[in-house]
Amino acid sequence: PDPFSLMLSTACSGGECTNYFDFNGATVGDALATQQGPPPPSKQVTRSFSGTFPCAANPQQVTQTLASNFARFADWSAGPLQVTFLQAQPLSRGQIILIDGPIGYGLPLNSSAVRVSSVLPTSFSFTTVSGAHPFDQGTVTFSASSVSPGNLTFTVSVNASFSGRIPELVFNYLGGKQLEASIWNHLIYGIQNVGCHQ
Repeated sequence: PDPFSLMLSTACSGGECTNYFDFNGATVGDALATQQGPPPPSKQVTRSFSGTFPCAANPQQVTQTLASNFARFADWSAGPLQVTFLQAQPLSRGQIILIDGPIGYGLPLNSSAVRVSSVLPTSFSFTTVSGAHPFDQGTVTFSASSVSPGNLTFTVSVNASFSGRIPELVFNYLGGKQLEASIWNHLIYGIQNVGCHQ
């Protein structure tokens, strides 16, 4: 099984969560205690997730649909874990969005937050709120573009650094990277199967 499945199946036992992350018996504390030498050289996270598919809507319409109800497409769950974007109104520049989920700012699990930094006709961006997110000075941009008549590419681009050692370890070794990929691929799947048909 992949590491993220292992994390999901071992996060809680006996109806009680004793370790927030447990991967093959290794907790975050174990990882901190046993890591030899300096952390991995790259502290930068630069990733892109995209899909190209037939779409009845144009890029502006898809972007507007997503911006009007981002949580509908971005909320995610798998087993006992879930991520919820607490969006009460259509996205607007400067708006703060709280995120409840399995990986907030470090540990213990709690809410993290992003600020809407731009809203354009075919894209919008979030910037992480300093001190309230495992990424520091992070941006995530959501964009739609036409590649041919009736076909659209939707892309989620992430560019960030880590806010500390624990978030870095969680992301690189305890399932955070897989969690992020699952959330954004789920959003793209929703765009393809719902957003393109409204």
